[in-house]
Amino acid sequence: MTLEKIKHMGDLEIQSWLKKVGSQGVPELVMALMGADGDVQARILKNMSPLAGQMLKEQLKKAGSRPVSPTEIQKSAAALEHFF
Repeated sequence: MTLEKIKHMGDLEIQSWLKKVGSQGVPELVMALMGADGDVQARILKNMSPLAGQMLKEQLKKAGSRPVSPTEIQKSAAALEHFF
């Protein structure tokens, strides 16, 4: 999965990547994170501002309340690929 790359990136690289993703990529990020393991989620949240991290957590919780197919998750992750 695309977001597994996060595990091998430094904090500054993750922060730079998040800037590229920007607010326009948040819907894809939320969907992709639903299929990511806890380490990836933690690394991303660690490199966000507290407010942005809280907002992302809330969006993940909201998105998790509905069924999401693996295809949707994979499609969202693939949409984030060009930001790496």
